[in-house]
Amino acid sequence: MAKGRLSFEYEVDDKADSVTAWGGLPLVAEVLAALGVDDSVRRNVHLRKGHREFDAASLVKAAVLMMAAGGDCLDDINILREDTALCRLLGSRLPSAETLREFLYGFHEDVLVEIAQEEAKQAGLLSYIPEESERLRGLAVVMTDFIQAAARRWPQETATIDIDATLQESHKREAKTHYQGGRGYQPTVATWVEADLVVADQFRDGNVPAHMDALRVLKHAFAALPSSVKHRLMRGDSALCTSEVLGWLCSEKIEFAVGGETSKAFRASCAAVPASDWVKVEDRTDSELHVADVPALTGMMQQLPVRVIAVRVTPRQTTLFGEADAPTYFSIVTNRTLPAETVARWYWQKGGTIEHVHAVVKNELGGGTLPCGRFGANAAWFRLVLLTYNVLRVVRHTGPDDLKNARPKRLRLNLLALPTVVARHARQLIARVANRLKRGAALLASRNALWALEPA
Repeated sequence: MAKGRLSFEYEVDDKADSVTAWGGLPLVAEVLAALGVDDSVRRNVHLRKGHREFDAASLVKAAVLMMAAGGDCLDDINILREDTALCRLLGSRLPSAETLREFLYGFHEDVLVEIAQEEAKQAGLLSYIPEESERLRGLAVVMTDFIQAAARRWPQETATIDIDATLQESHKREAKTHYQGGRGYQPTVATWVEADLVVADQFRDGNVPAHMDALRVLKHAFAALPSSVKHRLMRGDSALCTSEVLGWLCSEKIEFAVGGETSKAFRASCAAVPASDWVKVEDRTDSELHVADVPALTGMMQQLPVRVIAVRVTPRQTTLFGEADAPTYFSIVTNRTLPAETVARWYWQKGGTIEHVHAVVKNELGGGTLPCGRFGANAAWFRLVLLTYNVLRVVRHTGPDDLKNARPKRLRLNLLALPTVVARHARQLIARVANRLKRGAALLASRNALWALEPA
């Protein structure tokens, strides 16, 4: 035997249909059922007429299961489809990759893209955002229904919405050039921070500026919140610093903080602030951060009940000749009345929420790989990825305490990818999970916690 080779041999058994490596994955399907996703899909996502083996709810469930298991391309569904024991636990077969592909194609309508192109051309614009197809809008309703169902089980009175766009690199022929010079797409995502749930999204080409149509996404995000929410807040970058967005936020009495201008006039205004007005916020190894309120310079800011907080970043390092580098100034526009340093710290927390969602969605749930060049199909894929993110949030919530903050890859290793023997005893289907793996009891507890909740 070769050195280092272990003392066993593999055998391929075509009849090993009583064992699955995904004993915990059916929990994902049960979350979809328990929170009403299956019923919502049947109400809102309609397939074309004709005989089909799988309805829309089955296809959505298959996509979510695949993404939860780590799949990031349509062909990955075949791994689960060929798992006979898993399908026995799920109670049905899974669709093929081609069936899922045809399902995604149904979300795309060429005419909507053509209309958007023509309207942009007439307006002298280079970028556009096509209207969503009826089926894609239906999938957005499904997302909202899920948010409402989750909120009924875990009610929250405060909702902070963090909103930001993210780049998806793509070499597809249809992909547009984005602001960093590459090609791809730039969807916008809105997250409910306290619940760790994605509440709204808008799929976009890579060349669409972040400020375009920003208010629509924001309205969708707040409309998805349940009536139990009494205190509403929002954080965003400078793309949201427009009269349309800020005016709506003020009229809705939503507390917010967004990035503001950094013009020459603004920097001059900061330089004129007395030294005694600056409040130190943070000491860093290479710089010091101070904040101070400064006068609003633009007419828009002067007409709205907002304030401008300047952030001064002073480098510690000096130049070659001993002269200190000039400070850099940034601004935060807000309607919150808390002290400037408190608002600034609260605003900076956005980087640990929405950026985390982007990282998980693109790196661990298939959001970084798009299935085709059809805009509507890619938009549906991305929305299904976000639905998977939300479903796994519920799985984590009902699971063991040490997995409450687990990322998907850790959740798979500890709860979803459990070796399981499937057998039938006394007319009851049994899934036997080895308790010595220390997760068998956790899986049972998670399932019981899910179904012990009040129905949606």
